[in-house]
Amino acid sequence: MNKGFFTHEELIANHKPRRRTIQRCGGCKLNDKCLSPNMPPSGEGRLGLLFLAEAPGEEEDRRGTQLIGKAGQYLRQHLRPLGIDLDRDARKHNAVTCRPPNNRTPTPTEVEGCRPMVFKELKEYPPKVVVLLGGTAVRSYFGDRADGEMSVGRWRGRTIPDQENNCWVCPTFHPSYLLRGSCPEVAEVVFNQDLRQAVDLLNVPIRRHPSFDDCIWTTQDEDEAIDFIQEVINDPPPVAAVDYETTGIKPHAVGHRIVCASIADSPFRSGAFPVTEKVRPHLKAFLESPIPKIAANLGFEDVWSRVLLDAIVDGWTWDTVLAAHVHDNRRGSGVNGVKSQALFHFGVMDYSSHISPFLRSKDDSNANAFNRIHEVDIRSLLRYCAIDSLVEHWLGNLQMELLGRGSIWTWW
Repeated sequence: MNKGFFTHEELIANHKPRRRTIQRCGGCKLNDKCLSPNMPPSGEGRLGLLFLAEAPGEEEDRRGTQLIGKAGQYLRQHLRPLGIDLDRDARKHNAVTCRPPNNRTPTPTEVEGCRPMVFKELKEYPPKVVVLLGGTAVRSYFGDRADGEMSVGRWRGRTIPDQENNCWVCPTFHPSYLLRGSCPEVAEVVFNQDLRQAVDLLNVPIRRHPSFDDCIWTTQDEDEAIDFIQEVINDPPPVAAVDYETTGIKPHAVGHRIVCASIADSPFRSGAFPVTEKVRPHLKAFLESPIPKIAANLGFEDVWSRVLLDAIVDGWTWDTVLAAHVHDNRRGSGVNGVKSQALFHFGVMDYSSHISPFLRSKDDSNANAFNRIHEVDIRSLLRYCAIDSLVEHWLGNLQMELLGRGSIWTWW
């Protein structure tokens, strides 16, 4: 049995991690073209609020401080009814600290070059709540810590418990977007709701999830895997989450297989194991038991179980992807998937970027095509699989509570 974190080398084996190149300050040359280069953060920050905006505008650049132009005045106007004085109660910072020419949107390189200054501010003045104003601020704050689209429409209204910085993160629209928007009345209502939500969190401790290191285990030993499955069957939990890692999307082509599976039988335990010939009948027995079961897009696990394990799954209880659509039906690629929902609800940052490229096939038009899962180090794959089912267990229980069904397990 293998428990706990692997070394960096073990996690990625021979796979290359995403490269992170940080542009040195001044390399973008914006500082040569503005009046107030490298504008430092400002504000007293008495209440522990931090507003992260996009970049200085013309008025900010002229006067050398943040959020005092039209957009800043609009923000201040909407904070006053909440009892917030922007300069006294909050800190103010920009994702990019030099004004881009003609107030254009900062480039990814410019945002990346200024990120160290954003995190320096977080360290020197630890906030209770960070309000991200617009998509550029979202990209700056999360950057390589999160996968997926960084548009503000996907993120606004979320209350994300950032485990690393010990603060709530509340993305919303940039005030300048509202000033030029086509539906100002609707957007203004939403903006006010987002600001109220952020202020209300000032005295609320962030939701800290249990440590993966304490909750997951992996094994390549068939007997250990069988003992674990039988323990779950013999002492049935109120609900269990199940997850597969497979050779493709659909199981119908000859040669497809379930490489590994994981079962989370509580919010504090998830076990992952390879699905070998010896393990298969025991996994089938679990699937056909009446134990209530959670999955993310359960149709996936259901069809693979039917085709490759000859198992008719009993006890399907909750689909976290469908529930995410019901709870918040905004559109966006991956917005209702496990990784996005784990970030939005629990502050779980990226744990999949070293695995996900190998789970995609080269032929997107063929659902029965094979991926490259065989290239992934099995220890890394098992850990990834175990985290997936654990997070699905958390999500299922939280969603049941949010949708009025009453959660079975809680730790938050």
